Amino acid sequence: MKKTQIVLLASIVMISIISCKQKTAEVLPRDAFSQNPEGIILKSSPDVKSSMVTVIPFGEKITLTESSDKVKSASAEDKTIWYKTQWNGKSGWVQDTSVGTAGSVTEQLKVSFAEQKGNLSADFVKAFESSSLLLADTYIYPGGEMVPAKMFFLSGGAAVLNSKIFTENYSNTFFYYEFMNEGKLLKIKFVDSKLNFNEYADIENSSKSVFKIDKNDRSIIYHINNSGFFFFNWGFHKE
Repeated sequence: MKKTQIVLLASIVMISIISCKQKTAEVLPRDAFSQNPEGIILKSSPDVKSSMVTVIPFGEKITLTESSDKVKSASAEDKTIWYKTQWNGKSGWVQDTSVGTAGSVTEQLKVSFAEQKGNLSADFVKAFESSSLLLADTYIYPGGEMVPAKMFFLSGGAAVLNSKIFTENYSNTFFYYEFMNEGKLLKIKFVDSKLNFNEYADIENSSKSVFKIDKNDRSIIYHINNSGFFFFNWGFHKE
């Protein structure tokens, strides 16, 4: 009788273990988002020493289709999990730490904000910190004469441009925004003290896409046509 009970108990334990493994097993394919402001590197194989295929810009949605075994990195103690994915017609592998959920994009924007807070206007800081920071719209410049760029419009009037327009490397730059005239105009206000607004205003002064420049307000109002606008000759369209 005791032997039967022991066998039964052992069976229950084994079923529980198998069940737990099944519950925790990762389900692929699944969607993910690149979460590094400078972009994430797509590698030719799941190895830190493998060649670079391309760089996937910040905030890009990708599909993870396959997971590698844990691969040793440069440090013997470190191990990295890689995911196979495809972007812009190119296939390769990305590290698990470089991708996240849609929420990880806004979380990274908060990190960038904290790093740059000291350079941003007090009114903008107050509005940013009191907002729920939901992602309202995304506009992209897909690339061409210049490298790709992306502009995120958040609730509360905060716009974040991920680009090389104002910096040598990809980074997040903060602005205040407002859609006007039933969505036919877009007001972009410079809130970063590191940016010389007068210099950029002079550049945009001859642009046909500009409706109005207000140097006192540090703002530029752009025409929106066909769900897009030109920002320093970068043609952005709604994603």
